[in-house]
Amino acid sequence: MNAASDRVTGTHCDNRVKGAHPVLSAFLSSRECFVMGYPMAHSLSPALFAGAFAAAGLPFTYSICNEPNADNALRTMNNQQFLLMNVSTPYKTLALRAATTVRQEAMVAGGANVLIPLHSNSEQHKSISQLYADNVDGVGCIAFLQSQHAWPCDARVVICGTGPTAFAIAHMALCEGALSVCLLSRDHQRASERLSQYLQRVQGIQCTHGLQSGQCVTGNVTQSPCLLKRTLPSYSYLTHALHIDTYNHAEDYLNCADVVINASTLGMHPHDVSPIQARYLHSQHVIFDVTYAQPTTAFLEAAHAVHARAYNGLGMLVYQALEGFFDMCTLHCIPLTVSTDTLLRAMLEKSGIDKSFSRKCERA
Repeated sequence: MNAASDRVTGTHCDNRVKGAHPVLSAFLSSRECFVMGYPMAHSLSPALFAGAFAAAGLPFTYSICNEPNADNALRTMNNQQFLLMNVSTPYKTLALRAATTVRQEAMVAGGANVLIPLHSNSEQHKSISQLYADNVDGVGCIAFLQSQHAWPCDARVVICGTGPTAFAIAHMALCEGALSVCLLSRDHQRASERLSQYLQRVQGIQCTHGLQSGQCVTGNVTQSPCLLKRTLPSYSYLTHALHIDTYNHAEDYLNCADVVINASTLGMHPHDVSPIQARYLHSQHVIFDVTYAQPTTAFLEAAHAVHARAYNGLGMLVYQALEGFFDMCTLHCIPLTVSTDTLLRAMLEKSGIDKSFSRKCERA
């Protein structure tokens, strides 16, 4: 790690166990995992991963790297002195550029929030390495909603926002068979440009197998635990099912929507308004807000007012961490002998998130 990086006090979770772990390959020189971003005053990721490490009996550590300098952040990525790095704002685009092996979700979203070094398994080629990039925003969102039986077959989805998180969720929704997805924006021209960029990225993805430098990976890297299949939809399907529009026409899409997701920045601050007017929501909607920093948001309050099923972003955060954990174990050939349910229980207990995924417990 760089000397300039600030490790936030009190967020380092050490899960080292006595003695050598029998399943770990000798070539894994690092046992360190962390999340890097700025500002990073607090994160639940150390506790979530500490719970997963403890449940799986893995001797790894996880901490926060509060890095204000982009050059230092890139240097940390390129040094690859870590087992897994989660990437937060503002370095997701930088992480994508640093990677040599990119998963389709990171490519189409235009940013990565998981980096994993891939070192050779042999002493002879130990210095040969690649940097694998993934984006688990979409997986985390859809897998969580599926776990709550809140993701209908042939879902019709409306998403507020057109940033990387919105496109990551839209892409995964279409991978999971959504009938239609509409992204709402205040700036139609900018949103149309982003849609064009997304479709260009999809066209550029070549469906190949194995891991090669500079490759865009599709599908499962190996047969291992994963939350979703991540099947890349056809280009013709995407152009038919994915739409961009302004909030002025929101009512037209909301009338027939099953799931309404706020992936905009509204809701991150206490007095933010709802991106959707309450009169457009109804009890049959499933409402999801990606933010979890605030106890509630105007968007969630509007959902509660019409008795709709509503969820904040805590569940998405947990499932993002779980998929990142699976990525790490898959790519480092670490076999798992615990169930997904066991991992989830351990992560919730360690992080203090209640079983409904709705809030942090008072003791946490």
